[in-house]
Amino acid sequence: MVLNDVLCFMVNKYVKIHVRQLKNVLVDFYTAELLSEAKECLLRDVEALNLTIKLPHVPRRRDGEGRITREVDDLISIFNHLDEQKCMSSITYICLC
Repeated sequence: MVLNDVLCFMVNKYVKIHVRQLKNVLVDFYTAELLSEAKECLLRDVEALNLTIKLPHVPRRRDGEGRITREVDDLISIFNHLDEQKCMSSITYICLC
């Protein structure tokens, strides 16, 4: 189990605040490297769970202009997909906040 501050924050705030506000907080507070690390960790953990759902394609690496925004969009996309498939409870183990 890997603890990750970004994922901990997202798991705790995803259903409590509006997505636009969550995106703004993530973009303003975290660096692109931390967001990229969180995305990689989340993808690894979801794959390790061997869920029957298939995640949408999310690039493992982002570069260039607007990298932070794209990293946040990727994380939100994964969370949205897990929520739509009713698999959010499967990833709550990521965080022990």
